[in-house]
Amino acid sequence: MTNEEKKAFYAQCGNILGIEHVWNEPVPRRTRWNNRAIGNGRFPGFGLVRCYGKQIMVTSKRGTRMFDTCDAVYEYLRTI
Repeated sequence: MTNEEKKAFYAQCGNILGIEHVWNEPVPRRTRWNNRAIGNGRFPGFGLVRCYGKQIMVTSKRGTRMFDTCDAVYEYLRTI
């Protein structure tokens, strides 16, 4: 996923959960001085939704689940 696709994905997850997602622009090259911002995918009161390569990890009070597609994540979030 590109950064624009991730931004749209997190915005859609926020719409489903009813929690606004604040996008933090990732740094182009990580060093020990510039990697101090919190990453994306945090939803206060719910948990984390993180993109790891081809998989998406959803961590909440219900546990951690792994998904292969964005649509599967949307369906799961709608059931919560």
